[in-house]
Parts: sequence; C-alpha cells; structure tokens
Amino acid sequence: MFRRLNHILAVGSVSCAVAFAAACEIRVRDSAFRSARDIHRLCIVAEASDDAAAKIETRLRQWLATTPGDVNLEVMRVAADDPDTNWRALGLPSAPPGLPVTVLVGRNNGSGESFLIDHWEPAPSDEQLASIVDSPLRHRLARELAENIAVLVFSPSNSDLPGNSDSSVVNVLRSIVQTRIAEERLGLSLIMLDRYAAEEQLLCRFIGLRPDGPDTLCVAFGRGKLMSPPLVGDEITAQNIEKLVAQIRQTCSCSKPLPTMGVDIPLLWPDEIDQAVVLLDQELSLSELDAEVQNMMAAKAIGKTNSDAATIAIPPGRQAEAPHAGPGSIADWPAIILLGILLLCVVWIVFAFAWPRRSQTDSTI
Repeated sequence: MFRRLNHILAVGSVSCAVAFAAACEIRVRDSAFRSARDIHRLCIVAEASDDAAAKIETRLRQWLATTPGDVNLEVMRVAADDPDTNWRALGLPSAPPGLPVTVLVGRNNGSGESFLIDHWEPAPSDEQLASIVDSPLRHRLARELAENIAVLVFSPSNSDLPGNSDSSVVNVLRSIVQTRIAEERLGLSLIMLDRYAAEEQLLCRFIGLRPDGPDTLCVAFGRGKLMSPPLVGDEITAQNIEKLVAQIRQTCSCSKPLPTMGVDIPLLWPDEIDQAVVLLDQELSLSELDAEVQNMMAAKAIGKTNSDAATIAIPPGRQAEAPHAGPGSIADWPAIILLGILLLCVVWIVFAFAWPRRSQTDSTI
C-alpha cells in the first residue's frame, strides 16, 4: 500500500514539475501582450471641498470611460488639505502652490516609483487629454508592436538638421532591422522620434529626452513597454541592441519579470490592434496566451497594490533611468515561488523512491 502511494506521489510530483516548466515556456515578448501594464495616474489636486475640482474629476472620468480600447491610465482625486496625503507617491515634494491643478504621474510597478510627467492648471483641454494616450508616433508604434518582436524608437540629437536620416547611426539601425527581417519570421521595426515635435512632447518628457541631449534609443515591446535604461550616445551599437532583444525573445518570462524590464508608456491599445497581434510561438493562440499568463497577472496585481509603501520621486530629467527592482522585491516572487515548487517536487521524488528501498532493507535485517 505504501509503495503504491509512493509511486503515486512520484508520478504526481513529476507531473507538477513538467506542468510548471511548460507554463514557464511562454516568451517574454508574448506574455507582455496579456500581462498587466503600468497604470499611470491623472490626479486632480485640490482642497477636499473644492466644487470646481469635483466637476473636473467628473469630466475626466467620463472621458476615460468613453475612450475606446484599453488605456493604462486612471483618474484620482487628491486632497491637498489632507495631512496624510502621500506626496511622494505622486512624484511631488509637497502640495502644488496653485490649486486646483491636474498632474499626470507616471508609475513604475517594478521599482514602486512615481514621477511627474506633466501638469495643467486647472485641467487639460479635450485636445490635451487625447494627447496623453495617443499621438502620431504612438499610433504607429502600437501597430508596429503587434507585428514585430520589438520596435527601435530612435531620437537623434540633431533632429532639426537636414540630412539627419543619413547619419551613420541610422544606417546601423536600418541594417539591424533589415537583417532581422531577412532571418526571422518576426523582425524589428525602426521609428524615428523627433524630440522637437510639438505633438510628441509628452512622450519625450516620459522618456526624459532633453532638447540638447545625446542620441537616444529605446527598445519597445509588448503594449508599449520601453526597456530601461535606454541606450544613449556610444551605447547605441548592434551588440547592445542584440542583448536587449535577446531578453525579449527568451522563453522563460518568470526568470525576467516584466515589471523589472522597463515602464509602459501611456498608450491607447484598440481592440483591432489587440486582435492583430502576431505571436512568436506560432502554435499558441491569443486565448491560450490569456490562460498562460493568469498567474503572472495575479503576482503583478499584488505588486501594484503593495508598491505604494515604497514610493520614491525620480528627479526631473531622469525618468528614463528607472532602476530595476532590488533583490527580494515583489517583482521576483514568480521566479522564487516556481523555484520553491520545483525543489519540493524533487524532495517528493527522492522520498518516494528511496523509502521503499529502505523498507526492504529493514525487512531483510
């Protein structure tokens, strides 16, 4: 009886190990299309009794509710006269001098950090609201992300100079893209970001681009996740780009938790683009991908809930240098839990096969 029970335990342990190993085979790039994104905050900061702020809040919530597609943005009301308000969680040192004011606060789930992106007194116009989640470049970016492993977003330091598109750096990037297209089913795409374009200023502020800064390259994948930190100046080489793309292509999305790889930009993700996503794993459908990433989404939800306690403001101009989550952070839990389960399976296997032999030896004695 005990021998049969041990054999059952052994088979069950092996099955568990195989199941968890199979669940870990999902590509990092593919999982990014179904994992939770960084949710940024549109905060109305005013005194609690401010009626004008209440009207602004109602208007912003209606706009967000009627925006088609998935938007990684939420509307919040912040009481400036509440002594318990955590200003560091908003990327602000203290209450703004002028009230009411609407601030757009970026959020990094991997590090638990918040940073100020933009502000409007008292609130953004309809046109400005639309520019928060969409722009000509981001509209194209969403479509390119659905069909490629990754998109290279390159902002030259001299975007306003003629002949810039023929620079040596751009030629290197085009060569990398063409090589990928020729060698793989899904390739890379190159998008030029003009840091002086008025319609792209919110994105430039989110990345941390300065008008007088060096050449900057961001590798984007999934639903608008920019790998951090970006490559700048002499760091923009084929070898460094390959290293970043290799992280996206790896098969174990547990060993490299998505929140630690970068920050999702504010991006409107329409349903038609979501249905047009081409997966690296040809045999995996979008519905199967949904099932595969449920456990990862749950882990990220826990991280999002608990991350407020460790919120730190990133200094202006350094938004693109958001650090990775440190050892033992919530972002490492999926890999830690998986390792613990696999170790437990090994112990059960050893116990199941070693115990009958020990029993036989005792009986002969």
